[in-house]
Amino acid sequence: MKVKAENCYFSLSKQLLEKDNHKFQYGYVEKNGTSRKYETSVDWLISADIAAKSIAVTNIKPYPEDYEEDNHFRLYTTDIGMLVGMRDFSFKRSIIENSLRDSSKVGFWEAAIADVLIKKNYSLHFYKNDSSKREIEFVIIKDGNVIPIEVKGARKSTISLNGYMKSHEETPMAYKIMDGNVGVSENRVVSLPMYMSMFI
Repeated sequence: MKVKAENCYFSLSKQLLEKDNHKFQYGYVEKNGTSRKYETSVDWLISADIAAKSIAVTNIKPYPEDYEEDNHFRLYTTDIGMLVGMRDFSFKRSIIENSLRDSSKVGFWEAAIADVLIKKNYSLHFYKNDSSKREIEFVIIKDGNVIPIEVKGARKSTISLNGYMKSHEETPMAYKIMDGNVGVSENRVVSLPMYMSMFI
């Protein structure tokens, strides 16, 4: 069990930072790896508070657990420092030099925001609609409301989030976490710089 759990944990470096679709895949743990072999190891990491699961939902509505796709999930470390520690010095230097924000790969920033939300005791979900190509990194319950959160590594438009908010007026607000200043759009999207995510 220990070796399998370690393999699952250390695979998160590739799962989160080297591929665009951050869905947890057992094939990254071991070639031809399966849920049957590693599912209990993932559960152990979660129960030990070493990792946290974000489950895909098909709808952003109250009681997100009613719309969960149990086999479609992302796994985040509960300590962003441990995730950074899995990388070489060039990766750490790019964080210090702020060059990761210019990269198309924002997996690190998603993991960092997940770390903040986990520490604030939010249950994590994410929304992905293959037919509309919409994806929103996090869905949380805040003050009794379902709140979507999109993360951008740079000052880029949030097409999925803006489209969702335009067609769902019942959603009181949403957050856009990015490299920029505080602001509020006409679509009820609150923009926050990365460091202010702790105030969500």
